[in-house]
Amino acid sequence: MFTPDRTLSYCYVPLNSSPAQNDPVACLSGLSLQQKETLWRLFWERHLVPPEFEWIRDALLQDGVPNWIEWHLALYRTLEQLGIRFLCNGSQFELMDSAGKRLYFSMDHTNAAEHVLMKILFPLNQ
Repeated sequence: MFTPDRTLSYCYVPLNSSPAQNDPVACLSGLSLQQKETLWRLFWERHLVPPEFEWIRDALLQDGVPNWIEWHLALYRTLEQLGIRFLCNGSQFELMDSAGKRLYFSMDHTNAAEHVLMKILFPLNQ
């Protein structure tokens, strides 16, 4: 019997015999663009870090994020909907909220969503 993980944003039900938690990449590949936007919205509006971002971070380390371009699109659409602007000027960058207030992130990217955000904004070593 499958027992859902109550910490996840969505319910992942495996269609084969292996549990969904053993294959997070398969779970990520099943997310729609709208669901990815919802995960980004949770990060920006509620400062939550859904476990899916940990799956993405882990998959990035193994070069295996399914539909990686959709994560980019979902982020940029969410930023646009929330009025968040990304300004890059030479060697400096700023993220500004809709009121013009600067948003700050840690340089060590301690949470998975920040790590994924920086990897999308600055796609080095891909």
